[in-house]
Amino acid sequence: MAEAQTLPPRFEAAMPDDALAPRTTRGTRFTFSTTAKPLDGDVVIIEAPTGHRYMRLFFALSGGDWEARTRDPAQPPLHSARDGMKLLATATHRAGGQG
Repeated sequence: MAEAQTLPPRFEAAMPDDALAPRTTRGTRFTFSTTAKPLDGDVVIIEAPTGHRYMRLFFALSGGDWEARTRDPAQPPLHSARDGMKLLATATHRAGGQG
């Protein structure tokens, strides 16, 4: 997810990697909303200051900050303020009847 472009209010996208494996593997499709507020554990699309986009799990922190995490504890979480991450969209459900 490296292309920087404006996202529509509602769209589908596939998991580009295995960062959320084993429960969510590469190719798993989600329906996303750019207006839905994420809850802890929701899949979100975030954007780094470089413009690179990732799908990660959202977790709220105090003071309005948040973290985006993988399921691999060896990978450090991305912090909204410290890492300059921007929240772009929240998954509302898995697409194509996947749950």
